[in-house]
Amino acid sequence: MTTLDAIPLARRITEHAYKAGASLVTALFTDEESVLLRFRYGPDASFDAAPSWLYEGMAQAYRTVLQFPYSSSDK
Repeated sequence: MTTLDAIPLARRITEHAYKAGASLVTALFTDEESVLLRFRYGPDASFDAAPSWLYEGMAQAYRTVLQFPYSSSDK
């Protein structure tokens, strides 16, 4: 299964998660239909929410990279 093959499944999961009461569904890809699902089924509060786990993870990754700087050369 390729990433493109998985898009319909990700959309169905998004739809059902909102219908089941999820406050915010964060897919690590986006397309117009997935965004529309948020407008259609997501609670109003989802537009004021940010996935803290994602941003905390990104911050940790940046801190890790900064601890181990690297350089590259054309040698």
